[in-house]
Amino acid sequence: MDPGMVCTLCQDPFGRDENIVNSGGQVWHENCFVCVQCFQPFPDGVFFEHEGRKYCEPDYQALFAPCCSGCGEFVIGRVIRAMSQCWHPECFKCISCHCKLADIGFVKNQGRPLCKKCNADFKGGSKKFCNKCSMPIQGEHIVYKFQVVHPEHFNCHNCGKTLTAKCRDKDGELYCLRCYDNMESSICSACRRPIEGRIIHALGKTWHPEHFVCAHCEKAFEG
Repeated sequence: MDPGMVCTLCQDPFGRDENIVNSGGQVWHENCFVCVQCFQPFPDGVFFEHEGRKYCEPDYQALFAPCCSGCGEFVIGRVIRAMSQCWHPECFKCISCHCKLADIGFVKNQGRPLCKKCNADFKGGSKKFCNKCSMPIQGEHIVYKFQVVHPEHFNCHNCGKTLTAKCRDKDGELYCLRCYDNMESSICSACRRPIEGRIIHALGKTWHPEHFVCAHCEKAFEG
């Protein structure tokens, strides 16, 4: 051993019979060869470098590794950067046919990654996206006033009840008849409940006939 050899971390010399860790042309005491973040030894000697500093895998992931938009796990190794997000190569897939896109290219269609073939199918009309969940429709679907949805997504925006052909459209959302009628009903200014039947319009407000009364004697006004 070179008597002038010192540890990369502490700069102290090595003992005559001491074990030495050699990594990348640098030498370390065994107890000095640790993660620079948590100061713990590297499990099984596995470490990751960033700007010349060594980190254990958990700390490296937490500090530097991007998170995969597909599976939510950290990406170690090759990173696919597409649509302002990061992906594992195996997670970056066509949302229609699920083929891997990393090495064949893709087309961005309304914010969705598609292979070129599926993109052509959607443009040609042979494939469609669900207006509710924005995912491709394969198999049965429902068309209502030019909206195409999965059968399980044809439900009331308010109560979630499965809809029929008698549903109603309001501001681009679909409602069952009950929820739609409640939304469209006039509200009594006195009791704040929906008015069914005769409505009194007065003072710029709406009232149940029995609630449009004199503020002093509480007698109902006629008409």
